[in-house]
Amino acid sequence: MPIIEIHGKQVHVEEGSESAKFAAEYLKKTPDNANAFFEMAHHDHTNGVAHFELPHTGENSALSHHFTLTHNGDGTYGLRTRTGF
Repeated sequence: MPIIEIHGKQVHVEEGSESAKFAAEYLKKTPDNANAFFEMAHHDHTNGVAHFELPHTGENSALSHHFTLTHNGDGTYGLRTRTGF
């Protein structure tokens, strides 16, 4: 998984996941929302995982991206396609 920096956070982005790639770009462009997403993943008391859905913008506005943001024990985050609900 490639590691990118988003607002000072190290994020492992799942390779080949269009939803993870879209979410990473969204988080880069919206710092206030990104901080809220990171906080939710960090403070999830059950398992450190937060599931999200973002509407696609542009030509495919009917498409939604489902992704999971995980907070890892080493302070990094993981961004992948959501597989559970």
